[in-house]
Amino acid sequence: MNQANSEFEQNGMDDEIDLVELFLILWKRKWMIVTLTLCVTVTGGLYSFFKTTSYEYVTTLVVGTILVSEEDQTERIPVEGPEVVKIKLDQVYIPIAVNEFLDETAGRRLKAETSVQKNSNILLVKSAGPADQRAIYKKFHQLIIDPVIQEHGQLISATLKEYQLMVDRANLKLKELEDPQIFTFDEKVLEGDINEAEFRLVHLDDENKLLQSKQQRLLDTQEILKKQIVKIEKNLELSFAKRPKATQEADDEAKALTFLMINNQIEYNENRLASLQERLYVDLENQKQLLENQIADNRRSRELQKKNVAELQSKLVRMRAIRSSSLDQQKNVIADAESKMDLFQNSSALGLAQRSLEPKGPGKSIVVALAFVLGFMGSIMLAFIAEFMTKVRQQQVQIH
Repeated sequence: MNQANSEFEQNGMDDEIDLVELFLILWKRKWMIVTLTLCVTVTGGLYSFFKTTSYEYVTTLVVGTILVSEEDQTERIPVEGPEVVKIKLDQVYIPIAVNEFLDETAGRRLKAETSVQKNSNILLVKSAGPADQRAIYKKFHQLIIDPVIQEHGQLISATLKEYQLMVDRANLKLKELEDPQIFTFDEKVLEGDINEAEFRLVHLDDENKLLQSKQQRLLDTQEILKKQIVKIEKNLELSFAKRPKATQEADDEAKALTFLMINNQIEYNENRLASLQERLYVDLENQKQLLENQIADNRRSRELQKKNVAELQSKLVRMRAIRSSSLDQQKNVIADAESKMDLFQNSSALGLAQRSLEPKGPGKSIVVALAFVLGFMGSIMLAFIAEFMTKVRQQQVQIH
């Protein structure tokens, strides 16, 4: 037990001796540590003082959008994938711009890098340079993004032509529908047919009234003839009643004359009765039948003409309704196409080569502090190395 405690105390003493030895080494090399630390710190300060302040120049490129119709659905998508645009910028357009700017920058190669913003159609073009060279970087970034914008503009223009053609066709159709020389001609022709049909219907109505009037006159004539026939029949009855007596008394000339007058009257009345009866039962019936046929024909013609007028009026209403519907349809086509055309957006640059508010990289105080820390740590390391090399040389001398 005592032996274990003795060993523990010995180990503690060894550790304490080691820490003291380390401190003594650092103290021994203190001037080297101070000198190296000051040198590195001063070097860092000089570097930060004379180093050109670099700012970041950023251009935001917004990739344009187009409309794509699939299965009766319209979707707005980028005209070109942002990742594809990034590859074109990195592999083609940035090297071209760098080479073209070699003369303006006295052989100094400008640099630019790109990045795609997550879940967006926005790319950032970044460069680093002095604060007084914004015009150069503005021109440099413009040279990088111009080919992309022009290429996208051509793609969008080609797609827009389809919608523009749709608008032009709809406008042409709309002008035809609104042109009075076109649409009023058909309407006037139809209105003329309606007026002619209505005039024909009025004529048939007048004809019907005339036929009804003729029919009424025939009925009146029939009544008159019937009354005349009744009157003649009564006269004949009287004449026939007088004739037997006149036959018996026809013994002298005067009575014989009376008998002859009665016979003549009977003959006249019989002829007159036969004529009236023929007129009543033959002529008037024929006229009545003919007139009824004419009235029936007139009624059928009037019904057909009314139907024709109604059909023509209905056709005119349908024509106007179709024209109105076509006008609204073409206007809707134009409005829809123009609204979709407004959704097309060409690629554009937002804030061309905008300089950052703060310089890029660490500030001067940070550089000096970092130089001090690095110098101090490096000098300590060198102090240990120097001490180690001294002991190695001493051991070699002792050995020899």
